[in-house]
Amino acid sequence: MSTEQPQHAARQRLRIGIIGAGPGGMAAAHYLREAGFNTLVLWEKNKDFGGTWYLNRYPGLECDVPSHLYSFSFDLNPGWTRTYASQPEILAYFQAAGDRMRLREFVRFGVEVTSATWDGKKCVWRVGLSTGVEEEIDILVSAQGMFNRIKWPEIPSLDSFAGKLVHAARWPDELTLVGRRVAVVGSAASAIQMIPEIAREVGHLDVYQRTPSWVAPKDCMEFDVGTIAARAADPALVVAERRRIFEGFEEFADWTKPKNEEEILGACHANLALVENTEVRQKLTPTFNWGCARPLSSNAYYPAFNRANVTLVTERVQAATSTGLVDAGGIERRHDVIICATGFHVDLFLAVIPVRGEEGIDIASAWNGTPRAYLGILTAGFPNLFMLYGPNTNNGSIIEMLELQARYIVRHVEWMIANDIVALAVRPEAEAAYNDELRYEIAKVGVWQGNCHNYYLNNAGYNVTQYPRNMGFYRERLSRPDWDKLIIHSKACAKAT
Repeated sequence: MSTEQPQHAARQRLRIGIIGAGPGGMAAAHYLREAGFNTLVLWEKNKDFGGTWYLNRYPGLECDVPSHLYSFSFDLNPGWTRTYASQPEILAYFQAAGDRMRLREFVRFGVEVTSATWDGKKCVWRVGLSTGVEEEIDILVSAQGMFNRIKWPEIPSLDSFAGKLVHAARWPDELTLVGRRVAVVGSAASAIQMIPEIAREVGHLDVYQRTPSWVAPKDCMEFDVGTIAARAADPALVVAERRRIFEGFEEFADWTKPKNEEEILGACHANLALVENTEVRQKLTPTFNWGCARPLSSNAYYPAFNRANVTLVTERVQAATSTGLVDAGGIERRHDVIICATGFHVDLFLAVIPVRGEEGIDIASAWNGTPRAYLGILTAGFPNLFMLYGPNTNNGSIIEMLELQARYIVRHVEWMIANDIVALAVRPEAEAAYNDELRYEIAKVGVWQGNCHNYYLNNAGYNVTQYPRNMGFYRERLSRPDWDKLIIHSKACAKAT
């Protein structure tokens, strides 16, 4: 019997569970199946593919990564209609991609993972589900990403508001804003996309801004019919366009290298000049350096403040009443709808659910408020657990990053099969060394050291979300052999060798 036969059988026996059927879960499933691992299950709390693009549906939502880079390398889309695709188009792409990849038979839609516990005696993960069932899995892959638990603003008595209270990340399909008095709390990524759209239909819009953001112009255009048809007829054109965008992104995405901040700020100020009222324009101007917070771009955000029905409020919100919001100056503004564009708790990652590793330690306790992982993928004390879009892996095109991580996972699972390894985990000292290296690189990014409000930092002041280098550097880092950095469990799971 050849060595291929038992290894093939082992591939079929190995039970792999993936949390989430968004882009990360889809990428992991694709590469695992391509490698011959077919005993897969994906648990997805939503009713279809798409992840954050399924849940987030607010008006004006679009990607800030060019469309041809925001798609799987193995499933390029010649039919993108715009340089930066909108949410409906992106969602349609991922749902169609799931069908083309024949993943539906592996996904349990409407099923949420409620817990995961490592059983050191059996060398399995016991995964609790919202159905009340518990399943045993050999390899667990978390593809939840960062954008899971929404963040509500800390406004006293917010629950006393008698009108419609909405979070931008959970937009109700039936919500009607025509002619209504609306408040938007927040002025970052979701707000700058939403505000120009809803300003056209509301009766009056009050924008409550805590901290202004630098907003650069967006080089966005629609592709003409001829261009789309040519790309459909010749896939090489799509490959070339993707490569061109990737190369441009690579230069920009390496934050350890100096940026032309003068040129970027010049573009931001030119964009700001679209605001006609001098006082409003001044209130919209940040006092921190560009790059300290997430770079944003929009051609429509600033002109929205020239509308007679839009008011910028910069006083702190002091409290909510049954009819509206009261600012720090004691002024109450009446609203029919309050929309909270206040983002997510992005520093939780897998800790949004109870995950217990060796000796029953919960991952939230192990992290102690500061998520960390080796390569953003492996966490010490949690065998056979891989993360996609884990701590400090946010940069460039997340689709590219997810594919790199998925291929890393496949390589390590294949290595386990080839070497008759039951379980593996990263050594604590290897995890610590990698994160020391990461902190050193982050400290070199001058613009990230500024005093600004951003989602990069946790409560302890650590940057737990961003990757300081570009996608090519990360690819090279993941490709290095790292078997010496792993704790290997062979046969008897309790005994490390």
